[in-house]
Order: sequence, then structure tokens, then C-alpha cells
Amino acid sequence: MSIYPGHIATSCFQKGLLTVGSAIGATIDPWRRGDLVATLGETTGWYSLERLRDDIVQTENGRKLLEKKPRLNDDNLLKKLKTCNQDTLGRLYFDFMSQRDFKISERPTVKFIDDPQLAYIMTRYRETHDLAHVVSGLTTSVVAEMTLKSFEFRQTHLPMTGLASLAGSVHLSSSHIDYFINKGLPWAATAGQGELILSVPWEELWDTDIEDVRNQLLIPAAPSAPEDWVL
Repeated sequence: MSIYPGHIATSCFQKGLLTVGSAIGATIDPWRRGDLVATLGETTGWYSLERLRDDIVQTENGRKLLEKKPRLNDDNLLKKLKTCNQDTLGRLYFDFMSQRDFKISERPTVKFIDDPQLAYIMTRYRETHDLAHVVSGLTTSVVAEMTLKSFEFRQTHLPMTGLASLAGSVHLSSSHIDYFINKGLPWAATAGQGELILSVPWEELWDTDIEDVRNQLLIPAAPSAPEDWVL
């Protein structure tokens, strides 16, 4: 029985099959099979999502988030953000999305999580992932994405973020490995010591200067990453 729009009810056995199949495909090509990574995140993330919910409700922003359940899924938002001043979160988000021809509505829909609130938390993670790119200053090269996934794993403990970071390492050149070990991972291990990034009311920060956002969230810009392979 469906418990929210798009939900697909599955048994434990079916979830096991989805986990194995998506894990194999996602490990082979995590960057081009985002659908499999998404499925793996849903079938393996239950306990991490429960822990995330416990963390989210510890703050006022987190409680408001789960009460109001704001969404970032309207492509028309970018038209509005285009008018934001330079160097604000909103304008930099517009630049990031438009330069890569990304659409806000393209994120995979949550299907296999059997709890509406946990499903929303996963949805919020997906819809704000590109904002994490903007705040961190990390691009979409493989090593930059691995660095951001490492940061997200430390914050969320979602298994698929850790898998994506590990799986990507087999594709790296020696210079990229050097960046990841000596610059990317140290940044990921120390950034975001303030409020949990999933609790951030991004919709209230569009007109805020990006450096003020970073200072507020205790997320400094990450070291510039190599750009040889861009997703």
C-alpha cells in the first residue's frame, strides 16, 4: 500500500534484491547510474535516516523543517534567483545550475522508504545536494564529488554517500588521489561543525552573501579540486 506519492511498497526480500542489484551497478559506475545510487540509498539508509531525524529535531530549524516540509523542486525558482545580487547564495546557486544545465526537478523521487517522514528527509538531502556544492565551492569533477560525498557521509552516515566516495577512487589518477587524501578528506573531516546541513533553512538565505553563509554554517570553501573529469 502506498503511504505517500510515488511510494512503492516492498517486502524485506524485495528490498534485499534491490540492494544487491543496485549495489553492483552503483559500484561499477556510481557517477552515471545515479538511479542505482538513489535506490541503494533508500534500501540501506533506514537506520541512518532514523538517526538523522533524531539529530534534526534537536534544533529549532530542524523541527520547523519537519513540520513545514519545504521543497526545492520548482524549476521556476531559478528564474527568480537570477535576479539576486552577485556573490549571494541564490545567485551562485543559479550560476551553478545554469552553467551545467541542471534542473531542480531532476532529482530522483524517493520510492522505497516505508516512512513518510524519513522519505522526506531523503528527499531534502537530494534536493539540497547542489547547494552543498555551492557552499563548499566544490565543482562536479569526480574527485570534487568524492570530497563532497565524504563530507555528507560524516554528516549523515548514509551508506550510499560513503560507497560513492569509495567507488570513485578506482577512477582517480595519482594527482587526484593526492588531492583527495591530502586536501579533500581533511576538509571533509573538519567542515560543518555547526548546524547539521540538512536542517539549514536554505530558502531564507538566498540573498545572503556566500561568505556569510559559510561563516554561519562553519563550512569554509574547500581547496580547489582538479577538473580533468567533470560529471
